[in-house]
Amino acid sequence: MGGLWRVSGAGGEPELLTTPDEENGELDWHSPRFLPGGEEVLFTLHDQNREFHIEIFSLATRERTVLIEGAFDGRYVPTGHIVYGRENSVLAVPFDLARLEITGPSVLMLQNVYNSAINGAAAFSVGGDGTLVYVPAPSLNGRALVWVSRDGSEEPLSLEPQAFSDPRLSPRGDRIAVAVTDGDNQDIWVYDLNSDSRRRVTFEGRNLRPVWSPDGTRVAFGSNRAGKSDIYSKSADGGGTAELLLRSGLWTLPDSWAANGDTLTFTEEEATEASRIDMLRVREGGSLQTVLEPGARGAQFSPDGRFIAYQVSGEIQVRPFPQMDESRWQLSTDGGSEPIWGRDGRELFYRRGNAIIAVPIVTEPTFQFGAPRELFRRAIASQLYFDGTDRGAPFDVAPDGRFLIVTESEDELAVRPFYVVENWFEELKARVPTGQ
Repeated sequence: MGGLWRVSGAGGEPELLTTPDEENGELDWHSPRFLPGGEEVLFTLHDQNREFHIEIFSLATRERTVLIEGAFDGRYVPTGHIVYGRENSVLAVPFDLARLEITGPSVLMLQNVYNSAINGAAAFSVGGDGTLVYVPAPSLNGRALVWVSRDGSEEPLSLEPQAFSDPRLSPRGDRIAVAVTDGDNQDIWVYDLNSDSRRRVTFEGRNLRPVWSPDGTRVAFGSNRAGKSDIYSKSADGGGTAELLLRSGLWTLPDSWAANGDTLTFTEEEATEASRIDMLRVREGGSLQTVLEPGARGAQFSPDGRFIAYQVSGEIQVRPFPQMDESRWQLSTDGGSEPIWGRDGRELFYRRGNAIIAVPIVTEPTFQFGAPRELFRRAIASQLYFDGTDRGAPFDVAPDGRFLIVTESEDELAVRPFYVVENWFEELKARVPTGQ
């Protein structure tokens, strides 16, 4: 686990000053910066709930003080402020350097900054002369859903571009469940391809990773409406209330619903991104805690329910189900992620970068598979998860063999610019008074 070290500017052996308190849920530390005078260090604490907090560490007393909750990558500027990141924004708060205390409320200074909620890094810098430089976050609203055939030819859907992710086709292939981000909201929508109509399924929290029930009547999804990512189920027509299926205390997202409707696979993740695949008896409730393999994620039931494909150590593997013996087959040879079964179970598809790979499958009399073959290459949009991580498959396979893919927006494909704001300290002092 990452701690705080000190080394002389002239070189020598590094000195360990302190380490995170693992028993109290501390994971690691980020972005240490000396405050003026060199006796205190401003740093970011990353805890096991995947949250960040800015603290001060005293080199003299070795004591720590929590300064700002839910914040990361703080830095002191000579106007008497702490400037820091939170989600995709930059905020500032007045700070008394002599007393090491916050003296007023935080003020939002910038939005849509290309921060990273994975490692607590904010994409801005402030010079001593008051010059601000930052990288704007790309707009995702231009994402599109397109059909792509096996030879790579494309046909756009009639849906207007939005910030799509996690597209999933219903069992009959006539509806699409997809997560749509709009500002601070992320909701599950269902689009009917026959009637060209749509229904909003979720109305609170940030919701993602829709998974269809085998009969096409319900959608399971992950939601942070109660804090972390729990698993809920709701009618696909948007009616009724959401049913809580699982709250494990970890970050959980559904992966696949077995054909018999009884079992749902889901991935649990620690803040360290260590993951495991468990199963939930949907009709009985409660996790079976069946661990397929350390570090595994994204389990997908085969159409006949006899096998599970999943990703582990950057490769695609398959194991039998439900006996879960020691049999396993590695289908990919040079990397793979996000396995998806063909609807007839005769092929397994996965992504390798921007390439879609197909593997022929035979299950009778024994499981056999052929050589992986690249079908086509296409830039595919990343997923939009709570913590900035990229998980799940941004594509699906229709009953007729076509692929449903989320394309990147033009702004995502563009080279990110740098924005420079001169004399930013004048705005900072005007909007965030220090009282000095």
